[in-house]
Amino acid sequence: RMAQEAARTCCGCGQLYSYNLKGTICDYCSHELWLDDISLQAKNLFIYWMEHKDEFAVLDVETTGLDDNSEIVEVAVVGLDEEVLYHSLIRPDRSIPIEATAVHGITDEMVANAPTWLEVWPYVRLIFSTRKALIFNEAFDLRMIYSACRRNNLLPFEKIQSECVMEAYARYS
Repeated sequence: RMAQEAARTCCGCGQLYSYNLKGTICDYCSHELWLDDISLQAKNLFIYWMEHKDEFAVLDVETTGLDDNSEIVEVAVVGLDEEVLYHSLIRPDRSIPIEATAVHGITDEMVANAPTWLEVWPYVRLIFSTRKALIFNEAFDLRMIYSACRRNNLLPFEKIQSECVMEAYARYS
């Protein structure tokens, strides 16, 4: 009887189960160990970024919307030492919808005399020829950048090497 109870007892939490655990841990403890492991991996990734800060830069864009026809109206590149490496408003081909302005505060008046994506891209691309981009919402920002480049006949080019900060943070928290 003691051997049967031992086989049904979780080695992690000590909970007795109605089924045989084969002397290991329950699903809950297994999941907790998995969460601890991916959290540690994310923490180590953040540490790595900071220890190699000259190899990375944070990239962020603001846009006229969320779909593939949306245009970039602002780009910012900041080093991990908090130095602004590049920042510019960008003049889109169409007006900025009021819904987009409500999100980021950028108006048509603010971008009226700003450079176009065609003028801005060489500076951004140069930075990321030697650095990897850290992007909060990597999928969205890269989609907007590649879409802007496609519209301006700037393809093909070597894609920006990047990592998603949002995904890493989600694993950490």
